[in-house]
Amino acid sequence: MRKSLSIIFYLCTVVLIGCKEKETNAILLVNHTGYEISGLKKVVLQTQSDYIPKSFEVLATNDEVVFKGNFNEGGKIDNWHTGNAFAGDFSKFNSEGDYYLRTDLNGSIIKSRVFTIDNSTFAQKSLSLLIEGFETQHLSGDFNEKDAEMTFFW
Repeated sequence: MRKSLSIIFYLCTVVLIGCKEKETNAILLVNHTGYEISGLKKVVLQTQSDYIPKSFEVLATNDEVVFKGNFNEGGKIDNWHTGNAFAGDFSKFNSEGDYYLRTDLNGSIIKSRVFTIDNSTFAQKSLSLLIEGFETQHLSGDFNEKDAEMTFFW
């Protein structure tokens, strides 16, 4: 009995692995700091696939499609080793909220990370991160020692 259960488990594992979707090595790149409501909103699909995507969708976090857009012609980018890239624009979409992007790449669904569209400026969103990074790197360790050695004008 134990041997037959092992064989069944093995066969089920082989069948499941054999049915797995092929890897697309694709990613939808969005601005992780978000977008301003009336600002420029771009997405880039980066993929190893030779399939040329046509469209993408913007979805609210409740999975409701709120905007449909098309990718521009794309292809390989000089000196990049990331495959092909295709740009899309969803600047006409101007509703505040949290969203993600989705596209179908030859039968594989690719989703972006969740991003925010609001009235906050880039400076408002990133200033605290910049200050934290500056303080972290310049108040200790090698940077602190080098800074202490600087004489500037005295």
